[in-house]
Amino acid sequence: MVHRDKIIAALDAILQPDTYRDACPNGMQVYGCDQVGKLATCASVSVKFFEEARDAGAQLLLVHHGLFWEGASRVVDPLMARRLKVLLDAELNLAGYHLPIDAHHELGNNAQLAGLLGLRQLDFGFGHYKGMPIGCSGNLAEPVGLREFVDVAGKKLDSETVVVDAGPTQVGRVGVVSGGAGDIPLLMEAVAAGCDTFVTGVIFEQSVAVAREVGLNVVALGHYNSEKLGVRAVGERIAKELGVEVIHMDVPNPV
Repeated sequence: MVHRDKIIAALDAILQPDTYRDACPNGMQVYGCDQVGKLATCASVSVKFFEEARDAGAQLLLVHHGLFWEGASRVVDPLMARRLKVLLDAELNLAGYHLPIDAHHELGNNAQLAGLLGLRQLDFGFGHYKGMPIGCSGNLAEPVGLREFVDVAGKKLDSETVVVDAGPTQVGRVGVVSGGAGDIPLLMEAVAAGCDTFVTGVIFEQSVAVAREVGLNVVALGHYNSEKLGVRAVGERIAKELGVEVIHMDVPNPV
């Protein structure tokens, strides 16, 4: 067993949450028992994840998308009450890290996604959010056809992709910003960085016309599926550093 605070200190040391201006609290969100023998990771909170982690014997849950967000109601409504009840009844700890898990140069969603896509020579000065880069761009060892590139990505992530095939038929240089990053400024940043293809989770309606007009391929893998790699990688690092048992729990989400 490892004290919860030791695990959180290790997570903070790895992810450096104070570096980011985020829309949510990074770190502990709900306190439970002090001692942790098993850590469960998942991309997003849900009652299903909480119950499965509890039943698997976890004491600390680590997520990318946590419970609390700027602009959300401060009322504990029936939905929030049910989620909190599962956590509190089982004395489960919940920790969440948002932008820190997106942006980490080795373990983050974008670094992990770039590695899965086979990108090399990664540039982490790409994909700005609130003035700070959280994504990356890189090159394939050899150009591949867009359809092959999309099929491989979809199979590896078990996701159904949305593709705007507005750029070259051969993919060579790719920008990556996971999650809900398919907005116009990021598309234009990809073009400025010399990318022929931009990979994200979700593309916005108004961005489709822009992608066509600037000649950029956009591959949207789904918000969840584009952001399920980082939290798993962080959990594996904690397992190595602290010897805590870590299990990854996937709650499939097509969006």
